Amino acid sequence: MDDNDTRGRRIRRWVLPIGATAVVLGVAATAALQLPESAVPDDVDYDKAAHGTVVDEAGTPIEGASVRVGGEVVRSADDGTFTLPLSSAALASAEADDHLARTQAVEPGETARIVLTSRAVESTALRFGGDVMFGDGFYRPSGDAPAQLGEHADAAQHADLLSGIAPLLQDSDLSLVNLESPLVDDPSRAGDQPRPPQFHPTKPSVVASAREAAEALRMSGVDVVSLANDRVFDARETGMESTLSALDDAGIVHFGAGRTEDDAWAPAVVPGRAGNVAFVGCTTVDGEKTPVPYVADDDRGGAAECSTKKIERAVRDAKGKADTVVVAIHGGSQYQREQSPTVRRMSDAAAAAGAAVVAGGHPRVTGGVRTVGDSVIAESTGSLLDDRPRWESSPSQLLRVDVRGGRPVHTSVDPVMIEESRPVPVVGSLADAASRITAGSVEGAARFGGPGVEVATQPRGFVREADVALPVGEPHRVASGWSVRDAPPGVRVGNDILWGSGRFEDQDTDPSAKGVNLWELGKAARTTVTAACADARDRDTEGDGTSEGKGLELVRSPKSTQDVYATPGRRVGVEPGQQLSLLADVRSASPGSELELRWYDGFSGRSVGAVEVPVPEGDRASADCTQVRLDAVVPPGVVAAQPFVRLRPPDDSLSGPRLAVDDVRLVAWSPAGSSGRRFDTVEAAQPATVRFGDDRGGGSGPLVGNGAGIE
Repeated sequence: MDDNDTRGRRIRRWVLPIGATAVVLGVAATAALQLPESAVPDDVDYDKAAHGTVVDEAGTPIEGASVRVGGEVVRSADDGTFTLPLSSAALASAEADDHLARTQAVEPGETARIVLTSRAVESTALRFGGDVMFGDGFYRPSGDAPAQLGEHADAAQHADLLSGIAPLLQDSDLSLVNLESPLVDDPSRAGDQPRPPQFHPTKPSVVASAREAAEALRMSGVDVVSLANDRVFDARETGMESTLSALDDAGIVHFGAGRTEDDAWAPAVVPGRAGNVAFVGCTTVDGEKTPVPYVADDDRGGAAECSTKKIERAVRDAKGKADTVVVAIHGGSQYQREQSPTVRRMSDAAAAAGAAVVAGGHPRVTGGVRTVGDSVIAESTGSLLDDRPRWESSPSQLLRVDVRGGRPVHTSVDPVMIEESRPVPVVGSLADAASRITAGSVEGAARFGGPGVEVATQPRGFVREADVALPVGEPHRVASGWSVRDAPPGVRVGNDILWGSGRFEDQDTDPSAKGVNLWELGKAARTTVTAACADARDRDTEGDGTSEGKGLELVRSPKSTQDVYATPGRRVGVEPGQQLSLLADVRSASPGSELELRWYDGFSGRSVGAVEVPVPEGDRASADCTQVRLDAVVPPGVVAAQPFVRLRPPDDSLSGPRLAVDDVRLVAWSPAGSSGRRFDTVEAAQPATVRFGDDRGGGSGPLVGNGAGIE
């Protein structure tokens, strides 16, 4: 494949019909050609516009950069700043002469930092996503919702599942994902019992995707896939042959598996904007042999099996063929964000041997990003497309590494959430939750930036610090960009494991979204401004002191005999002995209102217990909400929990029973002495002053919330 072919495939992506994404990009491109670039007046309402600064990788402002959302195009001022009219969160595309272009999420009323790497002709932009599988669950209805893929779904229908992130995949020279399934003719039967004969007979579970998925990946912006995983052999030899041929037919480069061990370890060398890029991959289960063979051998195809020596040798060989070497290591423990010591040693060895980027996978959840020398290591890129994701897999990421001379010069991570099994770029509290995992799961150079995370090439401290005296017994949310530097005795930190979804705001860039993320709302539940509690994060677009924040409202008829409730869309993974606090800001409550936390010993089946707390009756103004709290310890044998906001049937003919809540959180508390970017909640059990650090700067303080008292 030569440079012209690579550039040609990149151009064709922007005109292929891939659902809503193609429509948005088409409109934007047409508008950019036909409309003059506009300068936005200084008196534009702050809350009706996105603001930001365009800089290069050294932080130098870029004058004259174009920033575009839909039909609106503005240019940055001499200090790099821009103001772009915007009514809701969207993906913005930024370009400047002799700089690599990029796309990232922006939102009205917030300030973004957009980094465009300089010396474009000498640099190459690389994107990395996590596990992708168009599994059989996409062919099955979910509740009242129809199947997302029909039995004979074509490539465009498959590509629509990735339409939310396609503009991000397409803003780079080369994009890589881990293809976590074989490609076969009839994937919809992979989960059948008894298992069809084409699938592996003894694996606990098997996964498969349609051959059309290969073309869908190309349409979505994926250039390269890693096959170095434990799923590549789920449909045995026939499935692996089908996978290789489907990828070849679609023009997708692949590596990490093959018909022999030598094939599996052979690097895939791809022309980039500024030199060749070589990709090498392997898989392991924490360095141990697996009882179910899926790795290649002299006489059997499969994935490359990791060892430190083989990784070092493969990187050295690849460096003789390419300017930049990328290694994909698939291993570790599922649903553990901290990578195993074995995989960390392998990743460090790859970096020491000369790999510019090491992209980890397999845990099904995202992990941290760290550096070893000049090399960038993403410990786990998590799931990107999954037909049956667990709640813990919801936060995802798209890593971008711009390289020059074979070394990273700028690294960033865009926050993503998997909503209804589809990945969508996010803003607000959802983006903060995903970014805290990336920046805080391991110590290193990752810092909050843009709306997501940047990885500094040189160590740097906080932009500013603040000491705050905390009142006793009041959990506070830590503001985006801030973190607890030190937790003195009597202070504990935790994480909202609902990922900020309990704000009930539309916090993604999908224009077709329902207006609430990750929760299931029944017919008697809705989001409304009359249920919201005042919060500094809510916009006031009219400037009249009335925010446009939304809360959750449950209503019922006095004659109703069924509970009305709202709950997250999936059970939340927990650990026995873990200390939890279910919190909600309450604006209005009728008799029968309560918060409930149900326990489960599996991710399916009936609950094994529950705890609940009644919500005090009364109506309040948005600025006077009451925080209700339910503290609990996870019982033995419990692996999942599910919070419920519930309105019980009235005992009498009470007119219009109603429950209005906002900012519902399920905080998992960490051991005493914990601190760092990972944590979004802080509480003092005794009078204490806590030091906070800020990565981004700006006008906000380290804590947010409505200041409601606790009951």
